[in-house]
Order: sequence, then C-alpha cells, then structure tokens
Amino acid sequence: MQIKQAFVRFRSRPQCARRSRRSTTAAKPLSTSSRADCACCQAGATTREDMMSTPNMCRPAAEGAARLRLKVVMLRRSLVRGLVCVLGVVCLMGASAAGAQASSFTPGRVGDLDYHLFVPSTADNSRVALPLVVYLHGCQQTAPDAAVGTRWNAQAEADDFLVLYPQQSTARNANRCWSWYDPASQSRDRGEAKMIADATRDVMARYRIDGRRVFVVGASAGGAMTQIMAATYPDLYAAAVNGAGCGFATCLDALGLLAYRAMGPRARPVPLLAVVGTLDTLSLFPLTAAVQQWLGTSDFADDGTLNGSVSRTPASTVTQPATADSYAYTTQIYNDRHGDELVHSVKVHGAGHVYLGGDPAGSYTDPKGPSYTPLMWAFFSRHPMP
Repeated sequence: MQIKQAFVRFRSRPQCARRSRRSTTAAKPLSTSSRADCACCQAGATTREDMMSTPNMCRPAAEGAARLRLKVVMLRRSLVRGLVCVLGVVCLMGASAAGAQASSFTPGRVGDLDYHLFVPSTADNSRVALPLVVYLHGCQQTAPDAAVGTRWNAQAEADDFLVLYPQQSTARNANRCWSWYDPASQSRDRGEAKMIADATRDVMARYRIDGRRVFVVGASAGGAMTQIMAATYPDLYAAAVNGAGCGFATCLDALGLLAYRAMGPRARPVPLLAVVGTLDTLSLFPLTAAVQQWLGTSDFADDGTLNGSVSRTPASTVTQPATADSYAYTTQIYNDRHGDELVHSVKVHGAGHVYLGGDPAGSYTDPKGPSYTPLMWAFFSRHPMP
C-alpha cells in the first residue's frame, strides 16, 4: 500500500519533474501538453537534459523526484527483506519439525531383569535433565500391559519425563508377582530390590536424568515392592507411591522400625502416597497398615527416635463427592515435623482392585476417576529429593 501511494504521488507530478534514468540515447523532447503544465518548461527547458541544466526552478523539482524514487526503492527493499524473513522463519520451523525426534517405547535388559523404557520425544533436544519414574506392575501383568493400562507414557510425553517398566520373569514367579514377601528381596543390594535399583541406575547412566527427581510407583504386588524400594534405597528414589500394596516386611512392621533399619545410614523421611479402593478384595491388608507403618518409619528417620515428631493423626481430611465420571474419595495428609506434606493417602469409595483412570485395553483398570496417574505425578512433582 505504501509503494502504491508513493507511485501515485510520483505520477501526479509534471512530467518534466520526473528525472529520467541515465541513458546514452538522444534527449527526448517533452510533449506540448507537458510543457504547458510545467513551470520549468516555461523557463525554456524543452528536454529532460535542459530541465536538469535549468537552475532554480527545474533542478529542485528533479531532485525531489529523485528523492521520491529513492524512497520507493527503499520501500521495495524493505518488503523483500520482510518476505525473506517470514520465509526464513517458516523454513526454520519446518526444519525444526523435520528434525524432531519421536518418542520411543523399547525393550531392554540389565542382568537378569527385562524391562521396557519410554523416552519422550523431547528427550534428545532437552537442555535440562529429565525426571525418571520407575513403574512396578502387578501380578499377571507385563511391562507393555502396564504401560497401556496406566497411561503413564501419555503423561510422560506431556510432562517430559522417562518411564522405566521393570518386568518380572515367569522363571522367578509363575504369576509375574514381585517377591515382596521374600526376605531375600527386602534388603539393599539383594534379590529383586537390587535388580530394580540396577535397572534404574542403568537408565540414569545412559540418559540425562535429574537425580533429584527419580521416583518409584507400583500397583498391587508392585505397590508392596515400591515400599521396599523406598525403604532400601532412600538415597535413590525421591518419593514413592504404593497402589493397593502391602507395607514393608509383608505388612508386619507395625512400628516402622524394620523399614527404618533397612534404610541404614541413608535414613530419611521419604514422601509416600498410598491409594486403594474400599471394595478391594485382593489387597489382604488395609491401606491404614501401610500408611501407619510409614509414619512410624518417618518418625524414626527424622531424628532416630520414635517420639511423635511425625504425627499419626492427619493434618487434613477431605472427601470429594462422586460424579458421573468419578467415585467419591477421601484424602488424608500427614505432615512432617516442619508442617510439610509427607504421607498422603487416598481411599476411593466403591472402587475395587483396579487402576483408576486407566485404559480398558490394559488389565486391572477402571476408566472412572479419580485418575491415578495424574494424581501420582502431581505428588511426585511436589517432592524432589531434598
């Protein structure tokens, strides 16, 4: 639009005020009508060369035309540069999109332990270290089945973190249950606890992982194994989630002393989220047992003494009503000695031994809420390693 207006102004000037391009051709006489309309022609200028040589009147007009022509050229160049810039940005965006890496979900093996690993599409280009979630499946499940049912991969892609799915072998357990009941797997650097920790460290060594944001979560037998991992590797896992699983030492550690001893010199209060359905008929022990045991362990861990520094009484209790898409559920939060969230329990009223908010294509799932995976990830996000 600016160029068009400039040309209109240029064309409206008398012809003799328009400076011709330099040329070796003979001077072209101005038309009679042009001479009649041009004051400088009345001064005796009959050609463009005469106009340029005529002082006072013609030269200012010619110079004004030249300046106008230069302005038009500059406008043209600005538009060309703008177009090149726009095209360049588009091309850069296209190149960036073409160079983007796709997410991956691939099998692997560390020692005698098989696993699957999900890596988000942003991992290769990330400028920061990413979190890692270790998910332990339940009995009669595989790593791919658990990944589908829990939707952890979708959560990881959305929030930029990796998910490691260790897989139990049928050679160790015919039903693929983790050996949470076996004392040989309830100690650091022994049994399946060591195998899971080794797989975790292997991923941390091969990818850019934020060591302060490595978490462990499991359901059913995996939930029980999760509480073992939190007790035996408090220096590796920042926080843990027990989904409908037993507490440490086959739920026989009522005071929390055994889990505290398993922590050894690395003892610290490890944040724990525990979830369960009130109609869960497969979980042999109530959620209260796992929660109370962990509160005792945390009480020991914060100062070496069971002295009530971590209260067994919740700081808050809130019940959310049922909706068309969600069961009613009650949350209780227990604080540490500083008044910060330490143990968080969720009882879902009317839910069974299932993973809520899950994909029906996976086993032991229920699509109704509250959706466990976003709830668990939100808890992890609040609890990096101190």
